[in-house]
Amino acid sequence: MGCAHDRGQPDTGAYSYSYGYVFQSGGNTYGDIMSYPPVGATRIPYFSNPNVLYGGVPTGISESQPTTSANTALTMNNTASTVAGFRSAVLSASVVTISNSSASQITVSSISAETPAPWLSISPQGSFSVNANSAQNVTVQVDYGLAPSGYSNVRLLVVTNGVSIPGGIAVIVDNDTPPPTRVISLSGNLAFGNVTVGTSAQSTLTIANNGNSTLTVNSISYPSGFSGNWSGTIPQGDSHNVSVTFSPISAINYGGNNLVVNSDATSGTGSRAISGVGVSRPNLSISKQGGDLVFTWPANVSGFTLEYTTNLPATSWTSNPILPVIVGQNYTVTNPITDGNKFFRLTK
Repeated sequence: MGCAHDRGQPDTGAYSYSYGYVFQSGGNTYGDIMSYPPVGATRIPYFSNPNVLYGGVPTGISESQPTTSANTALTMNNTASTVAGFRSAVLSASVVTISNSSASQITVSSISAETPAPWLSISPQGSFSVNANSAQNVTVQVDYGLAPSGYSNVRLLVVTNGVSIPGGIAVIVDNDTPPPTRVISLSGNLAFGNVTVGTSAQSTLTIANNGNSTLTVNSISYPSGFSGNWSGTIPQGDSHNVSVTFSPISAINYGGNNLVVNSDATSGTGSRAISGVGVSRPNLSISKQGGDLVFTWPANVSGFTLEYTTNLPATSWTSNPILPVIVGQNYTVTNPITDGNKFFRLTK
């Protein structure tokens, strides 16, 4: 189904992420079903999947990491319809009866298609005899995997006692081509959480086509605050990653409506929940406690760094050497008071 062994092996899979996975957890080495783990490692009955944990550790790496990704679960989801639709030898057989109503034995020397039809087989094909007032059944089998699409009308010529039977035997085959399908599915973590007003955060939306024909994406519609349009085609069994950006301009909750992928999909789900929270830029508070300066800012806004400079206007800023700790609902940094001027700021 398009899955390869782990990246330490020479084989490749259907997609750039179609690899098994070997990983560490708690000082031990583990390998999934498709991997070749080293001697002494434990094999686990899992396919690689970054969304499934084993011992608290993801059992794969997201497809958004092109050089290290390992996600055979997504590979099998994307190739399932192709595998299910494969039909190399769908056979159907009918029986034709050749009757001899005469008073003497007849010999059928051959039964053959008037025009080439390699998808037909006949048994017995000749030569055989039919006794007086008796009959012989002949099996005509059709291989629909080889038969041409649509209707086919083939005449079988039957030669008995050296003479071709008038009209022969008509074989009519209806081999309808499966209708085109474009089955869309969406994946990706689009719950952005808290993002500071005036900044942006990115995540990846994966659009997959699990049908048997090419999917055309015309556009992507987003609720306010989100962006990341893309249009193009996705071949059957393939997928495309779209970078989605959340850029809050107010300290409010965003989302409420799903994003919608506008396409010519015949089935599947073309919408997905998306959300984020715009939070105000934190205020930096400074207080003196004994021989220390204590800096605090709200802990519900992450990603900010305390920096300082010795002169204004500043030509450069330096990260504060003491890292923040969470005390109550605030990030807190305690610096000893030193000689000289220092000017502080929060930056992201």
